[in-house]
Amino acid sequence: MLLSWVIIIACMHLFGLQFNIVNIILATFIFGQGDDYTIFVVEGLINQERIGKRLLEQYKQSIILSALVMLMAIGVLVFAKHPAMFSLGAVTLIGMSAVVTMAFIIPPILFRLYTRFNTSGNKNCK
Repeated sequence: MLLSWVIIIACMHLFGLQFNIVNIILATFIFGQGDDYTIFVVEGLINQERIGKRLLEQYKQSIILSALVMLMAIGVLVFAKHPAMFSLGAVTLIGMSAVVTMAFIIPPILFRLYTRFNTSGNKNCK
């Protein structure tokens, strides 16, 4: 979540977008979505490890569908002429892109590291 804040604030600064109360509320909603996406990816990884079937792709497809709905619903405001509406659309595009990308990259890496060290630790104990 901290990494999401850093990426969104940095991108907003790069694109000259002001951070206001409406953007803070929207960004908080987007961070919640990102947390959910991360939980779903981890759940897919755990189920994949436990069952042995490749279920992670189904979880990722669901996440992408959810993110696309959010982008179509709010992200389209990036085409608005009004500065506040444009800002909402831009924050949505930046934020959703950041949280989906991080949910797809960071948890699998951490999960592989955890299972590698956890598995090697269990073998040494037996």
